[in-house]
Amino acid sequence: MLHILAHYMLVLLLWLLLWVATFMGGYLGDELRFALARAYGAAWLEKPGRLGRLFKTASELAERHGIAYIFYIVILKNYARLVPFP
Repeated sequence: MLHILAHYMLVLLLWLLLWVATFMGGYLGDELRFALARAYGAAWLEKPGRLGRLFKTASELAERHGIAYIFYIVILKNYARLVPFP
């Protein structure tokens, strides 16, 4: 009986560690992005190239879809961090 409980607790601990790693990965990725933007500013995003095109596309999406885009990015993205698996 104890080995079943030990196995259950190990599986539970592994799921918890996976959840924490997923959450921290998302959080630290956001912090890195904000730090890079603070250090280098928006000028490096306006340069021609792949990153500049991606930034332009994201800006156009924000202008076109407004509230729905912000809802998706802020609310649903954070929900996906809390529930990493469907």
